[in-house]
Amino acid sequence: MPGVAGRDGNIVPIATRVEVVARAPGPRALLRRAATWRSTRVVRRAFPHLSRAQARRIASAGQRVTVQTGALVTRRGEIADRLWVVVKGDLDVVYPARPGADRIIGHLGRGEAFGEIGVLRGSTRTASVVARGPCELLMLNRGAVTALTSMSLATRVDLIHLARRRLDEQATVKS
Repeated sequence: MPGVAGRDGNIVPIATRVEVVARAPGPRALLRRAATWRSTRVVRRAFPHLSRAQARRIASAGQRVTVQTGALVTRRGEIADRLWVVVKGDLDVVYPARPGADRIIGHLGRGEAFGEIGVLRGSTRTASVVARGPCELLMLNRGAVTALTSMSLATRVDLIHLARRRLDEQATVKS
């Protein structure tokens, strides 16, 4: 093995070959990365004024939730402490048309946010949301929503307009 003389005169071996061993990420790490990537894309779809970095920050602050067909995601009248973004699947927005009879007033799909009315107003839910099939959702707590609206004034305005439009739609159902 080749070598060089050290300070003390002893021969110090020199490595003739350097091996770099990179560990490939495991399946769980790959799934986490893919989930974060999907969530980031969906957050950007729901809130187009956010940069990629902002969307990634919001997506990583959220909690991914899977719900089955027919699951009640939000119930009208409950305290609104989170906003939801649909990652995958379809949901129905249900509003009571008259006592004992609910009416579907809207549909939600990939990249759409819901729950903004109660979170922005600090009030209760104005409608119920039910999964039409298996769904994957990103749940953002009040802190994440506050961060979201402070990152981008345009996103805050978009959420306010969305809330106003949905309140108008509910008012037409009441009458």
